Amino acid sequence: MLGERFSLSLLLSPLPTDAAATVFQLASCIPASLAAPVLRELAVKNYGLQLSTQNADNVIWKLEHYLPAVFNTPSVSASLPPLLKSFQSLAPSATLVEVHNRRQTCPFCPDTPQLKARECVSQAVVPNNLPRHKSLHEHRFRVYSLDAGVQYASFQEASCPSCNRFYINNWCFRKGQARFGHIADAQYLYKDALSTGLFVIPKYRSYFAVELTLLQHVSDTLHFAAGSLRSAVLLWAKRHSEHFQHSLIFGEDFTLLPHVEDDILMAWYTWNAVRLSGILPRQLTWNFQSGFDESLQSHVPLIHQLHMDRVAEHMKLCPHCSNSPLLVLDGKHGARRMICAGLQGTQQYASLGVTFDTGCTNFAPPGQLHCKRCRQQTDVQQSLLKDFEKRLLVKRTDHRNLRSRPMQVKGPRRTAKWLKPRYECAKAKAKPQKTTFRCPVDKEYSEPSKRRKTTGGILTCVTSCGYMADFVEMWRGEQLELVYAFSLSFLKDMTQRGVVVRCLAYDNACHLLQKARENRHVAGDISRSFASDLAIVLDNFHRDNHKWCLQHLPEVDPKHPDNTGLLAGKNTQACEQLNSWITHRTKSSLDMPPGRFQVFWWTILLEHNAWIQEEAAAARRRAARRAKDPSSPSVPGTLEL
Repeated sequence: MLGERFSLSLLLSPLPTDAAATVFQLASCIPASLAAPVLRELAVKNYGLQLSTQNADNVIWKLEHYLPAVFNTPSVSASLPPLLKSFQSLAPSATLVEVHNRRQTCPFCPDTPQLKARECVSQAVVPNNLPRHKSLHEHRFRVYSLDAGVQYASFQEASCPSCNRFYINNWCFRKGQARFGHIADAQYLYKDALSTGLFVIPKYRSYFAVELTLLQHVSDTLHFAAGSLRSAVLLWAKRHSEHFQHSLIFGEDFTLLPHVEDDILMAWYTWNAVRLSGILPRQLTWNFQSGFDESLQSHVPLIHQLHMDRVAEHMKLCPHCSNSPLLVLDGKHGARRMICAGLQGTQQYASLGVTFDTGCTNFAPPGQLHCKRCRQQTDVQQSLLKDFEKRLLVKRTDHRNLRSRPMQVKGPRRTAKWLKPRYECAKAKAKPQKTTFRCPVDKEYSEPSKRRKTTGGILTCVTSCGYMADFVEMWRGEQLELVYAFSLSFLKDMTQRGVVVRCLAYDNACHLLQKARENRHVAGDISRSFASDLAIVLDNFHRDNHKWCLQHLPEVDPKHPDNTGLLAGKNTQACEQLNSWITHRTKSSLDMPPGRFQVFWWTILLEHNAWIQEEAAAARRRAARRAKDPSSPSVPGTLEL
């Protein structure tokens, strides 16, 4: 109860009463413990009053005591308001955001002791390796918001008195030297994860947090930014064109932008890896320094296992896939990444009995041909030395006379030069062809002994309704052994989950079927079932190219009487359609290490699956409405599922 003697002038004194609206706005978006410095700057710049620290604290205390509803209670899902940027312009160096630790007990200790709250920290001393700068500097902790831009923040951590672990929301870690030590053994508590609006990253000696709405905004932006993560971050940065925001995001000479990108993308990768892993049990530690990519790679098997469960559930419930499920395979050569050009290395599927040469599959940074391990080998050093010596040799073209350039072919000679290869090709076709004993269409153009700077792309597996079932990286191209092992592994996963796959469509089905028959006794029942019970057919798009197969291997013909029933109403070009969708999202994957590459494509492809399911559900609703009311208008160009 405020009482009869309540007065607004006494409440805001020594501020005037017309400052009530501004003060209430300040209290609604800034915590009471951080509002006093901003209130002092507000009084100076807006009203010309020099408030002392005690007067500012008194005003905030009165507001908090008499009008507690004015202060915004900490919400677990609300994002930071854009009004914070206006108060940031009044007090540029003030801390405006407070990230509290919401965890109360230690889950590792048997008696679950209460955590001891520690003092809020807003900065840390970190080394500075830049030239002409001090060796140490004060690093301010930050929060990246979708609407409020970049804000200085303070973080409150808690510690367990029994096991000496430190906690902040969903993170648990240790420190070597009390509160000033390096953060080590960071773990994400997946069992009882707290739902908060900020995703905190404990990195090195500091913290930073990114709003979940901003992380989702980055994911949504990828679909019209050609899959470029940097473009997605820059589009967010363009929303905050204020002078102080520009200095916090870009810096005076654009030196801060790479650090801002690293922070946001590190949080994006971590958030997606944690989110896609679900609640599967894991004891994995995070290293946000040199071992960050290895930390992401350790989550990929969990993401794959959880996705296999979703695929099995989808194939059981989907009306398009529940009756005689069809899988379509195809390779997408645009989704590549840098890889070592070393020639020694094999890929093993021990449980399936498949081993094939791939060369070295380690990551090679941009601008380097080999990984760190292969650069120490003798043959690699000799090849690099020869390549280096070739660049030192003088070329003829370096000192030739520009006037002595070769004359370009014109007139009849040019026509003859253009017609000659076509004439030779027509003459070769006119000759009687040799009798072939296998299909001449061979996609296995990848040579393990050939040096490559990138992988061959990804091999995708899609259901006939367009749902992405699985994918794998192609190391040296679309090797037949890899396609066979990938298909057999997926069939084994589905069999363990009670799903029976009847048909498999592939544009090189003839060679895949021969490979399956050769290895029918390698992996026991699963390999025999793959060679005998599974119908391996060509997709309709590539059927006409396999004339030899249609004559000598009719079981791969999709129009064969035994296959028409399995393919009735099925879309054998679903993988081509997915690859066309992937084409516009491959811009930033080339320079990614393997962990970032896997998390990136799992995130993108699972969002595609969600869109496919929404479109299918909408199509079924439209079909149900038309069944009840035939006069209802239909949407042209929709697929009825």
